[in-house]
This record gives sequence, C-alpha cells and structure tokens, in this order.
Amino acid sequence: MRFLISLFFCLIATSSMAAASTGLEKKHRSIAFFYSPDLPVQEASLYPRLVVQPNAIEAWQLEFLHQRGTQVYAYLSVGEVVADSSAPILAVNENWGTQVPDLTSLEWQRSLVAKAQRYQEQGFDGLFLDTMDSFHLVGAERFEPQRQALLAIVKQLSAQMAGKLIFNRGFDILDESVGLAEAVVAEGLYSHYNNQRDSYGESDPEGRRWLMGRLKHAKSLGFDVQVIDYAQALPMREAMADRINKAGFKAWVTDGQLSEWGTSSLRPVPRKLLALYDSRDESFVMSQIHKHLGTMIEYLGYNPVYIDLAERLPPKVDPALYAGVVFWPQQHGLYSEQLDAWLGEAMHKIPMLILGSAPTNAGLLRQFGVKPATAKAPYKVHRLGPAIIGEGAVEWDRQDIDQYVRDDSVTGEVLFSLKDAYNKEIVQAIKTDAGMLVLGLWPIDLLPNGVMRWRLDPIYLLKKGLGLQDIPAPDVSTETGRRLLLVHIDGDGFPSKAFIKGTPLVPKVILDDVLRKYQLPTTVSVIEAEVGPKGLYRFQSPKLETLAREIFSEDYVEMASHSFSHPFFWEYLVGRSKVDESDTLYGFHLDVPGYKVSLEREITGSIDYINSALAPEGKRVKMMLWTGDATARVEALRLAKAAGVLNVNGGVTYTNKNHPSLSQVWPVGRPEKEGLVQLYAPIMNENVYTNDWTGPFYGFRDVIDTFKKTDVPYRLKPMNIYYHFYSGTYPASVKALQAVYQYSMEQPHTAAYLSEYAERAKDIYDVALAKHANGSWVLASQTLKTVRFDQEVAVTNLGSEGVAGFVAEKERTYVHLVGKNPIIAPGKWSRKTPRVVDGNVLLERWQPQGNETLLDFTAYEAAELALAVSGRCHYQANGQRFTPKKVGNKQVLRMSKGVYRGSLVCR
Repeated sequence: MRFLISLFFCLIATSSMAAASTGLEKKHRSIAFFYSPDLPVQEASLYPRLVVQPNAIEAWQLEFLHQRGTQVYAYLSVGEVVADSSAPILAVNENWGTQVPDLTSLEWQRSLVAKAQRYQEQGFDGLFLDTMDSFHLVGAERFEPQRQALLAIVKQLSAQMAGKLIFNRGFDILDESVGLAEAVVAEGLYSHYNNQRDSYGESDPEGRRWLMGRLKHAKSLGFDVQVIDYAQALPMREAMADRINKAGFKAWVTDGQLSEWGTSSLRPVPRKLLALYDSRDESFVMSQIHKHLGTMIEYLGYNPVYIDLAERLPPKVDPALYAGVVFWPQQHGLYSEQLDAWLGEAMHKIPMLILGSAPTNAGLLRQFGVKPATAKAPYKVHRLGPAIIGEGAVEWDRQDIDQYVRDDSVTGEVLFSLKDAYNKEIVQAIKTDAGMLVLGLWPIDLLPNGVMRWRLDPIYLLKKGLGLQDIPAPDVSTETGRRLLLVHIDGDGFPSKAFIKGTPLVPKVILDDVLRKYQLPTTVSVIEAEVGPKGLYRFQSPKLETLAREIFSEDYVEMASHSFSHPFFWEYLVGRSKVDESDTLYGFHLDVPGYKVSLEREITGSIDYINSALAPEGKRVKMMLWTGDATARVEALRLAKAAGVLNVNGGVTYTNKNHPSLSQVWPVGRPEKEGLVQLYAPIMNENVYTNDWTGPFYGFRDVIDTFKKTDVPYRLKPMNIYYHFYSGTYPASVKALQAVYQYSMEQPHTAAYLSEYAERAKDIYDVALAKHANGSWVLASQTLKTVRFDQEVAVTNLGSEGVAGFVAEKERTYVHLVGKNPIIAPGKWSRKTPRVVDGNVLLERWQPQGNETLLDFTAYEAAELALAVSGRCHYQANGQRFTPKKVGNKQVLRMSKGVYRGSLVCR
C-alpha cells in the first residue's frame, strides 16, 4: 500500500486539532493492516476490521476472526499492476516499479469485479481499494475519463460487496461515493516511507495541511477516517499514533511494508515467546521446552509459539508481537548456518534465553559475553546468586561441563560460575543485553531415583533472561477468586466387576458410592467397544448400556467419549511415529474382532454412538477424552472440532512427597496447527499413583499432595479428580477416592464441568493483549474468566468493562471477568459500587446500571458470593429476594445451588 509519494510529503508538527474520541469499545477502534505471512490472528481480533493480502491468510484464520467479530478485507489494487495483460498500460510508477492501467478498459473493470467475487466467495467481508489516485500519472488530458471510470469501478465493487469498501484516499470521487464505502484511509500525514531507499522521512508542512483538509472533508461526509503513518521504533510509533488521534483521526502506525504489527490508540503488548525445538532430536510432545519450560511461560501470562526447526526457520522477529526467544538444544549439532544467521539478526531486536548447548558461532557467543576455553576438573561452585537456585542445592558430581570463560569485550552479569583446578572461572550462566545463556545440564537435574527437579529457578530464568514485564496473566486454575475443582472419569474398566460383596459392576460402585454421594459436576466417558453391541462384550452390552444410561441421566453428569477401541498410540495411528507391537503391553488398541482402526471411527463414530444410543433427552457429548499415550495431533484434533466437542487428556502432571518437583507439571495444553489445541489433564489420574494399577490401590490419596504442590508457591493447576471406572474395583481404591473428594470439597473452591474448564483453557492460546494510551489493559478473549497479577493491584469500576471485581491474596490478585473482550482499568474501585470479592459460582453476567447490577450466575453447590460495597443490598432473582449477610467488611449472599438470573440492588 502506498500513495503517490512524489505528490504529498508532510512534516511532523504539533496539531491544534480537537482530540478524537478514544472510545475503547471494539467497534470504535482503528482498522488494522498486515501484509505478511504469519498473520497474528490473536492480535488482529482486537480490532473490528483487518486488511490483508488475500493470499496471506488461511481459511481457519478467516474462521477464527469471524468468530471473534473481526471483519476481514482483501487488498485490491484498482489503479496499478505489476504485470497484467487485461488492460492497456498508460503510465509507470517509478517509486514502486508498477504499471498504471487504463481504467476505462472494460477488460480491466471486469477483472476487478471477478477478483472481488472470488474474494467474497473465499469469505472476505469487504475490499480495501488501493492506488485510487494513480491515474494522476497519466496526464491532465485523460484525467476526467479516468476519474469517471474509477467511479464506475467503485460502484460495481460496492454493489458486489454490499458497500463494504475502504478507500485509500480516493479524494477525486469522494463526494460522489457517499454510501458506496465505509471508510477512507490516507498515508503520510506526518511521515512517509520510500520504498526504493527503504527509508523513512517527515512529510512537508504544505502537503500535511492539504491532506488534513481532505481528511476533514471526508469526515464531514460521514466516512470513518483513518491515517496510516510509518516509523521503525515502537516508541516513535506510539508518539505518532497519539498525534494522529489528537488531530481527530484514527491511527495505524507501522513499518513501511506493513509487515509488522502496528500501533493505534492501543499499544501492542507482546505476550508471545518464540519457543524453538527440533523434532529430529526430540518430539514436540516430549521436548524439554514444551513439557518443562512451557508450563512456566504460560504461568507468567505469555504464549509459547512453538517452531519446529526441522520444518522451518522462525518467522521474522516483530518486537510488537514477540517478547523473546527461548531455545533448549540438547546438542551443538542443532545449530546451522541458517539458524545462526536468524539468531544473530533476532537478538538485536528481542532478548533470547538459550539453555543447554551453546552456539558454536563465535559471533553469537560474543553477544552472550563468553568464549570457549579449556578447563580441568575438579570443579567447585564459585558464583551463585540465591535468586537463581531452584528446588534444591546446586550440586555437581560430573567432570564433563561446558567450558567457557568471560569475553570482557561485552558487558554482562555472571549469574553462575565454577572454579576449575587452576582457579579459573568457568561461566555457566550469564546475562547480557542479548539475553541469557545457561549452559549444559544445569536447568533440570535427574536424581538417581529417577526423580527430576529444577536445579535453577525457571521463573527467574525467564524473567531475568528475557526481561519479561508483569502483565495480566490468563489463569484457568481459578474462577471467581477460588480454585477450580474438576472431576472427570475415563471409561476404562466399565465391564469389570468389583471385589466387593455381591461383585457389582465397577461403574455401579462409582455411581452409588462416589457420584451420588458427592454430586459434583462430573464428566463421564465410556469406551464404545467395552459397552456397545459392536465391541468386545456383545452379550453383556444391553446390561452395560443400561448402566451407562443411568449414569448419564444424573443431572450433574456431562457426557464424553473415550473412543471406540481405546488406541494406545495416537501418533502411530496417523503415521507420525513407529511402534513395534512386540514392545507394547496391550497392542495398539482393544482387539475388536474384524475392526480396522480409523480416526473417524474412534472419534466421530464413538461420539455418534453415545449421542444416539446412550444419551438422555437434551444431552449431547461435550468432550473427547484421549486414550493411551493421549498424544492427539492435528488430524485427530480436527475431527474432534468438526464433531463439535472439546478435548482433554494427556500430559503427566504428577508431583507429590516422593516426586516433589514442579518439573513434573505440564503446560495447560499443546497448540497445534490451524489454531487447534490439545488440552492436557490438569492433574494425572490414579494409574500413576498406584504404579500402573499394580498397587498400592489406596495410592490415589497422594494426589492430595499434588493439589498442594500445584497451589503453593504458584497456583499452576485447578484441583482435578481424574480417575478410571476401575477405581471402583477394590475397597481401598474406593476409600482413597472418597478421601480425595472429601479433601477437595473442604478447600475453598469453585466446582465446574471439565468442558467449562476446556472452554477457558483453550482461550489462553487465543488471548491478545494491548494497553490503551490511558493505561487500561485491553484483552481480546472469548471465554476467559480470570486474569492474575502477581502483585496487589488496584482495579477501578470506572473505565473497566467486563470486570465484576477482584480479590488479592498471597501477593496475587485475581480479577474476575464476565463476557468477551474485557477492559481492565487501573484505579480505585468505588465502595459505593458493588464488586465481587470471591465465591463458588460461575459468573455469567455482571452489568452495572446505576444502583442496579444485572447479575447472572450458576452454582453447582450451595451458592456463596462475597461482595464489597458500602451500601445495603439485596438480590432479586428467580422470583425470590435474597439479602446478603455482613461478614467482616464483606456482604455474603448464600442460597441453594442452581442457575440464577436477576439483579443486585445496592443503596
């Protein structure tokens, strides 16, 4: 995109124009522009409209943006071409090396309408018409015929796209285009970009005054008016956006090629980290950077963008999107000439954290302030700050260490070093302007008993190494200020009999002694081949199906599939890995006679079976619970999405007294291609606590230790009671299960279905974050209910949207969100206005209207909702009036469980 630079140059100057409206609602925001591959769809969803090159967006990205209320406009050049035979060429634009066609050519007009129709069929909402004033280059004698032809083209395109057009300038036909287009965009109010020189400059005052007049006129005609200007550095972009806003126009300030994410009244807050791994060395699922470091990246509120170096180099580094790079290579051979070049360029833009094997490139090593050396054992710790120490003493009984010494030509801070036999300081961790380098096997220790632990503190490594700022962190461990409590059951063992008097079927034991006793919202799955008539137990199937229907009919149970034949190796199933059947314990799946395994039958088919044969009226399958190794990849995730279900399982979050390390805590999930995510089980099931169901069968009691360990010092996970039906087999296993339920229900908590958790959990990978010029945090989110600040913060009701309240505890502040795309404004909450402190309910609406607040929520247990407000309140809902009781400085509503729709009145 560009305008005729030779015609209109403008100089940066102070404007005395009245300030434009800075309404924060999405519909009032700027139009976003992005012309490169690797479209940042999350960030784009912050804006009501997005302009892209039509070949640089994928179908799933269009769907993603449409679901979030962002309209996507295709770029269309109406006045210039690179090479086209459909129209005579009248002139050449030397600045861009393009040709100016004859706009009166019917062939050219038809080609534009054909493109518009094609873009519309592809799902684009409208068109951005560029090069509308290029016909000025053809000479004065042809001006009017070309202008009339341009207007005719616009009328045709407007009819095709129902008026969904955005002009780049088009000032020559503006008065005649009222009603034909929505918006007018112009470049170069304060700056311009020279494509030939790849340089930026100020625009001249005369051109600026002329353009200002044209933009004001466009605004007076009713067009939405926006200025696009250009700058390289982010601070310059912010300052320029402020000037444009003060002049009375919307702003988009970016690089000259529109290949970086721009700045408007919203300042981009980079919350993505490029996380590099190489599948030739370790699989994505089992990579160190994913299963260990990914957890802490997510906890801090950042989004790991995993790049497989076996497939591609990382994308162009954009400081507006990416806060840093993390790389954890296990060997020096994973570096290449191409990767070294990318790292060398990237480290001048954003910081890096490299763990493990150091680069071999001397230039990269110099940036990290080290150079190779020769050292001699034995070694002893020399320099070690307490902040870097992780979960235990830093000890070393090996003689093979990475040998590097300081390169004093670069300023740096040695965080960890050893002394060798000759008293030489051997650097093991160092921080420079380039980031942080941590060498060798130091980050994680594997103890002789097989237990892992963080030798070095991963939170410190991330925050210190990358200089990460504190941001509101999407949090799915907590809702309405209390820790979430989830329950889900894998269908394994459904046909088994219990070693209990009368030998009942184990699901009957679970139903009578657990589910009906506690009545927590529970996600229950079955394996079709264990229950249905086409499986392994055809003669028992009628009895098994009857019992499954009885369980599914409980009003606190939601339905899930655990597949048809319980595949044990999902990556093998889609040809991504090789497995020798002789090395398997149970084969590849349940051995159903005559069955040839297929993804469709395992996912779609099993879901259809449950919905048609087992579901009570009004219920449908909500979840796909993965089986076996639970490594569902994009092929399986795509089918689950098409079936309209969410997915959970996998990951190995398992930490207790015998394995007391957060290195065993997995991330929330694993993002795959096409915006798909496999969500991991928050906490592992009883199988790992009972040594693969070999005993002790009371071992699941130890999950209580996991609940404690994942709450303090960092609340990383909700409480998740996750088990199989075969936990109903033994008295000891049933008692252990009851003990876990009892403990969990005694803790402050908010009970929810696994599907509700999954809706929120998937959203953390789709959240975008920005900061408004007034200091407010602006989020693009769909289902997120909580953000966390790792400090005590003040939030005001004035200027916040979609915020019901907050609670501060243990140096953490949880902010309660309601609805989509919330705005969190800093400041003091008025005591005259009620706010939610905490509760065990799921908030669905919080809409203040004077003295009245529309309040809707669901409580799966006896409801408790604590409010902070100075006046007297009552809650009118479901035809009843509820008066809160004063408890300390809070007013607490208590009522029976249920769904409530009503209004809170405070005076």
